[in-house]
Amino acid sequence: MKCTPIDAPGWEEVLALDDAASGLRAILAIHAAPWGRSFGGIRVRPYPDQASAVADATALACAMSRKTAWARIEGGGAKTVVMVDPAMRRPEAIAALGAFIESLDGRYGAGGDLGFTLEDDAVLRGATRFVACSSAGDAAAAGVVASIQGWVDARGLGSLDALHVLVQGAGEVGGHVVARLRSAGARVTVADVDPARTEIDPDALWDVEADVFCPCAVGGVLDADTIPRLRAAAVIGGANNPLADEDADAERLAARGIDYVPDFVANVGATIRGALGMLGRGGEADGRLAEIRPAVGALLARAREERRSPLAVARTIVGERMAAWPPRARPPGSAGEPDDRYGEDG
Repeated sequence: MKCTPIDAPGWEEVLALDDAASGLRAILAIHAAPWGRSFGGIRVRPYPDQASAVADATALACAMSRKTAWARIEGGGAKTVVMVDPAMRRPEAIAALGAFIESLDGRYGAGGDLGFTLEDDAVLRGATRFVACSSAGDAAAAGVVASIQGWVDARGLGSLDALHVLVQGAGEVGGHVVARLRSAGARVTVADVDPARTEIDPDALWDVEADVFCPCAVGGVLDADTIPRLRAAAVIGGANNPLADEDADAERLAARGIDYVPDFVANVGATIRGALGMLGRGGEADGRLAEIRPAVGALLARAREERRSPLAVARTIVGERMAAWPPRARPPGSAGEPDDRYGEDG
């Protein structure tokens, strides 16, 4: 395994992994490792070049730090992206990645993410001890639905059975979200690129009127072009980094009066389940998941009181919590000041 450090100021470590024997090409980004540990999933998808993979891995690792800080998990954020290539021998590549994760001796705890299959999970578990439970998708969905319930509570809308929710992506997370919402009586419309799962043309989803838009596919779907077309009162979903430009797109949503529950709040369920399991405290997970609903309600109430967006308030909260992490955990800033990658928002 060839391991090449990549310069990424503000991240504790970013590595390019190349394994000639299996064809593995991957980026492992550790944003921060307080208490000597970090947590983050493994994403498997094609990338046009290494720079794109690095950008995705570092953004996702930062988002994971926000999640662990929000959930008060004793560890920071990390992410691995595997660059799919026709020459890659997938089982051997995942095994090589697992062996490298094992060599880190707990500094990085992995789990599944977009494109990571049950077969990948089985191979990875054969190569390393540092793998989260395989029920992360349902735990993420539980957090998303609890966040929607928190928004319903804050808005005084009663129960989920009065809602129409537009779900983008019905895969590992979105599929569980759809099932949970329908079980609670909500009306759900599914937009998915897979013809077997979609109920509408996925390109037409922006023209569907709904109470909640729930992005559960890739990131960056909300931008200057799609936000003006969005016909929903709130955005609450399982996708990581759904805003193409976080600050500008959050302002665009706010200008339209659309509530945005930040991704690192709404989809924290998988982090809670996976990280606590790896810490040997899996029994705490259900209680922590139950805290999501009131936490979202409190976040929205504080945002209204302070006349700020929920994103701004949530970034302030995680920034304060990251600043209290052990000193080694904090990515380097200037003269001890909080680094803006923490998400501080004044």
